[in-house]
This record gives sequence, C-alpha cells and structure tokens, in this order.
Amino acid sequence: MVVVRVQGAPHLVYPHDWREKDLVLFHNRGVTHSIVGNLTPDQVRIYHQCNLAASSEPAGPSADDVATWA
Repeated sequence: MVVVRVQGAPHLVYPHDWREKDLVLFHNRGVTHSIVGNLTPDQVRIYHQCNLAASSEPAGPSADDVATWA
C-alpha cells in the first residue's frame, strides 16, 4: 500500500526526544503519530487534545508539496 510506504519514509519521520514540560503540536489529520518505547514503567503519558474550528474546509497538500515531501 502506497500510504504505508510514504508514512514510514525515514525523511518524513520526526522522532521527538522528550524532556519535561515539552509540548508538541501536530495536525491530527495530517500525520500518523505513535508512542513507542519512550516511557519507563514509572512514567505517565499525559495527552491533551484541542480541537479548532474554521469557516472553511482544510486544504490538502498541493501537487508541489506531494512531489517534494512524498
């Protein structure tokens, strides 16, 4: 499947090295996000979700964006 290959492309992966009080924002429909092996058993992941509304539909990537980043 093409989508899975593109999602896992190394140049498209951002691995964040978490530190206390870090904040990472992302567009939930535009990324595949996961947490893998970054927490020790005594650590807790706190996840807050914020939804924003807009008066128009979100725009997808342009053909140039796809050619550059996919």
